[in-house]
Amino acid sequence: MTSPQPGTQYDDPGRGFSDVATLDPEEFPEEEAGIVLGAAETIDMMCSVQGAFTAAAQAMIDTVRALLGDFETAQALALAWGAAQEPALQAGTDLLNGQARVEVYWQGGAMDGFNAYLNGMIASCGAAATKFAEIGTMLGETVSLVYQTHAVAVGAILDAASVCVGLFNPFTWPDAVSGAIDTVNAAVTESMRIMGEFRRNLISLDISADGFPVPPTLPTDVGNPDAWEVQPPTAHAPDRD
Repeated sequence: MTSPQPGTQYDDPGRGFSDVATLDPEEFPEEEAGIVLGAAETIDMMCSVQGAFTAAAQAMIDTVRALLGDFETAQALALAWGAAQEPALQAGTDLLNGQARVEVYWQGGAMDGFNAYLNGMIASCGAAATKFAEIGTMLGETVSLVYQTHAVAVGAILDAASVCVGLFNPFTWPDAVSGAIDTVNAAVTESMRIMGEFRRNLISLDISADGFPVPPTLPTDVGNPDAWEVQPPTAHAPDRD
């Protein structure tokens, strides 16, 4: 077989997860949320709707406040799963380069078996690295989606608050508060739909011990000194002037 030369870099499955490291969610706008809630209470009093606007606004505010959850933990998990590919990548690279060096000096049945064993080990390293990267990327996409949904929801609260503060014109408040509620509900609904797709994709990756590649078994010939043959000197002798 023809092996890569020493120094070959093993294929990198990518780092789609790494973008989440820079995400820094905006703090929940407590003051603006209070303005929107106060406007909703005023609307209820003006329209005699028995707290309907207040209840809807409060539910919207509670949803946005809880939307991020433990963002830093989720962010760290995505990065940790993705970074787990690094040792597997390095192991594959080291095996690949070591294989090329050994093959220069040895041949025979033991070498053939050892080559087949190394090929299986290298493939296992690559498959494991790819799976780690895929899981990290999907978790990263989930974190990014939550971040984006939170940003849209916070923006809706800020927009509504800007209408409900300043000039006292309560006739514009119902549309402003309703618009914020509709925007947040639509963003969260779409986010949950996409989350469902992420969940199905993660399940399809088979994140279990059985889903990861099993390293091959070392052939018995490798332990037999008589099965190893030294390559002819011309195969690895240094060039001379």
